[in-house]
Amino acid sequence: MKIENSKITMSINPEYTEIEITDSDSNTAIAKVKLTPEQLSAILSRQGYVNCECSTGDLTRVGKKHENKYFEFEITYSKTKEDLSLACNEALFQQNMHEWVSDNYYQSQNSFFSKDGKDYARTVIRRWV
Repeated sequence: MKIENSKITMSINPEYTEIEITDSDSNTAIAKVKLTPEQLSAILSRQGYVNCECSTGDLTRVGKKHENKYFEFEITYSKTKEDLSLACNEALFQQNMHEWVSDNYYQSQNSFFSKDGKDYARTVIRRWV
């Protein structure tokens, strides 16, 4: 698979070096590599197959387009994070928005509001298409 809009970041610190490759369209880390100074020196001296620490992001998102928007839903019970998550997922399901995923972040000043005498919550939802 060829990724058209990828980016690479390299951060060199005294303790370790991090290299991250990201798919910009899906806003997803493809790979994160962490190297010790010895491993970095080996690579820079053109040694091949150097052991390293490596992790990947959610590779099912790579090659897709990331979309996000605010989502508002009515809340009728307590404002615990678990209750808000359930209410948000239920509202997404009722509006046939199954592919969207909520950030479940409710700490901003615009997270809660009232409209027409009813209480609402607002969060960011995301999907990859």
